[in-house]
Amino acid sequence: MAVVGGNSSNSLRDVESEIESESPTDSSEENKPPTENTNVPTRTPKQTLEAVYKVGELKAAETIDVLMVQSLMAGMFKSVACQQYLTLGGGFVGAAVFPVGLIAITLTGAELFTGDSLIFVASIFGQRVSLWSLLRNGSVSWLFNLFGCLLFAAMLGYGSNSLEDSGQADFAVETALKKAYHSPGITSF
Repeated sequence: MAVVGGNSSNSLRDVESEIESESPTDSSEENKPPTENTNVPTRTPKQTLEAVYKVGELKAAETIDVLMVQSLMAGMFKSVACQQYLTLGGGFVGAAVFPVGLIAITLTGAELFTGDSLIFVASIFGQRVSLWSLLRNGSVSWLFNLFGCLLFAAMLGYGSNSLEDSGQADFAVETALKKAYHSPGITSF
């Protein structure tokens, strides 16, 4: 069977016709579950966990200056997403635009605290990184995510007139109060 992708010169149509032409010769083979599907570009759970471990090792090896800049940028990207949410007045449209900040964080490889928490906790349980690396990366990413948010807020508040509209400022305060006074159970979900 031909391999899809890579250096293969077969077109998708050629591969599809080759798959259709392959038919089991024995009817008992038809009822057997497939042992390995090489056409699906997904990973098994074990392969996924190994990939998470590898990312944890790479993040643990980052220098502190790179970690600080990437964390600062993640905080700023998150703030841009929040500003878009507030500018659009929340609701469905605001919620639909909010993921743009998360997409920017993912595409640039920025260090968001929540992602680091996932990677490092899994990597510690897999005995691939030390507790020290979790504490170092976690505290630096949390602190510089906060600095990035505050820097963007300062630029927005003092460097532009985007909060001059009293309706938008009131909406921002209302949203912040609503989120601050939720019970921990509601906030978690």
